[in-house]
Amino acid sequence: MGKLVSAFDLIPPRESKETRMPDTVSSERTSKMAWARPGVETVLPGVHRIALPLPFDALTAVNVYVLETADGLLMVDGGWAVPEGRRQLEESLGDIGFAVADIAEILVTHMHRDHYTLGSVLRDELGCVLRLGAPESENLAALGTDPKGGSAQYAMLREAGADVLVDAWHEWLDSQPDDASHYATPSAWIADGDVIDRGGVRLRAVLTPGHTRGHVVFVDEERGLLFSGDHVLPTITPSVGFEPVRDRLALRAFLASLTKVAELGDLSLMPAHGPVGMSSGERIAALIAHHDERLRATLAQVDDGETAFKVASDLKWTRREHAHSDLEPYSRALAVMETEYHLELLQDRGLVSSRMVGGVRFYYRTA
Repeated sequence: MGKLVSAFDLIPPRESKETRMPDTVSSERTSKMAWARPGVETVLPGVHRIALPLPFDALTAVNVYVLETADGLLMVDGGWAVPEGRRQLEESLGDIGFAVADIAEILVTHMHRDHYTLGSVLRDELGCVLRLGAPESENLAALGTDPKGGSAQYAMLREAGADVLVDAWHEWLDSQPDDASHYATPSAWIADGDVIDRGGVRLRAVLTPGHTRGHVVFVDEERGLLFSGDHVLPTITPSVGFEPVRDRLALRAFLASLTKVAELGDLSLMPAHGPVGMSSGERIAALIAHHDERLRATLAQVDDGETAFKVASDLKWTRREHAHSDLEPYSRALAVMETEYHLELLQDRGLVSSRMVGGVRFYYRTA
């Protein structure tokens, strides 16, 4: 299944007066674009970031992390199972004196293709351990028969009154390569609070539902690092609930997970997309503030029977405040889905109500 970032686009990180990143980190952390160049960056001794290419994807690259241990290499996220990604992983490991065969264990933050599928292939080839958050089991089961996972999104667009965008979404999905065999069951499921201890390296798993129901972040408490997957990203707002088995209150779960991670203390961000080293606390505060503002803007557009498509059409999108109608069809569909999640959270908070008419959900302001 493909993965998406928020249609709101790249909200800039707040300037930090001080970063939690240790002074020994590479100066590349200061670059907002250099991170996406394929290759390896040694973040700290024994901790390496490898940017793997994402063809067909606007995100350009995904960061996987390689941690040296006394018992083989421990990876966080596996990458996408495309030839370009496999070649880059092999080359980058060679640059730091290792080979793919040295990988002993892969911890995957969530089931999206750019995180899980290459890890699944490597597990089958090498016999290494592959771990994934336990709540992802339902999503993996669905992707086993429908690797593009489009059914939930089609239903969501139709319920939002956006039939006009369904064909565009179908066209986008058809253009995406995916293989059902890459979504095989992991070697082991991860539960909240699990500690992965390999060769002297200890990572604590923290369940962070929202982006997907089984998203997990990993905390290296000794080095003060947060391997955040797509839960906390330094320059973009993660999408929520983009999964084959939809959670209507994915935004509520996402915001609760942000608070949960903030309570871990300020850590150095090791994200799946973007440069390393940002303060986790500052970025989380910015993401919460963004969604608070977006909820207010969404509520302001609801009166007497609006669909999510209508509300999305009345909102501005991206930092450049584009009209919804000016976005490409793919982005328009994503914007409608994001709006639906904000409306569902407003309904959960008692600020709007809704009812279905002819298969379309209409929202009404109650406060």
